[in-house]
Amino acid sequence: MLAIAGAHVAHCPHANLKLGSGIAPVPDMRRRNVNVSLATDGAKANNRLDMFDVMKFASLLHKGTSGDPTVLPPGDVLDMATNRGGVALDIPVGVIAPGSKADLALVRLDGFHVQPCVPDTVVTNLVHAARGSDVSMVMVDGQIIVRDGRLTDPRWEGLSGRACGVGLDLLGRQDASARLTNVR
Repeated sequence: MLAIAGAHVAHCPHANLKLGSGIAPVPDMRRRNVNVSLATDGAKANNRLDMFDVMKFASLLHKGTSGDPTVLPPGDVLDMATNRGGVALDIPVGVIAPGSKADLALVRLDGFHVQPCVPDTVVTNLVHAARGSDVSMVMVDGQIIVRDGRLTDPRWEGLSGRACGVGLDLLGRQDASARLTNVR
């Protein structure tokens, strides 16, 4: 039905498992020509929001559940994390050419965890070894938004500290609420 309807599926393996939703039949959907992309869902359902982690997890999850190490090869997983999302949103992505969106991510491939890094291993290393912290530059629509692993827009300065403060504040409220519940 999904294929006939031309539906798109955003596969969020971490969120599906964390929320107890089960394991999506991604290899079967892909065999039936359903466009499946990868996504993180929200922070409550996938705390890290790291697409590199999602790629590795999706690859290993479906290999493990199928018992077939050839299911979802690295090239297919990388395609699900990039081009398939563009297809779902009807955005032309995946090429560097005049008229295309200037959306790029540069990933450092010189760390020990991505070695050996030669042309034959780049895709496998991106899917199974790289981490979000390996991203050194991100360009969106021609604007650099991450440089040297840091957000460039001054609006985000101090965001981590503010987020921590909000989180601690929320935890304090939850603790107070729990104490009141236990007293009753």
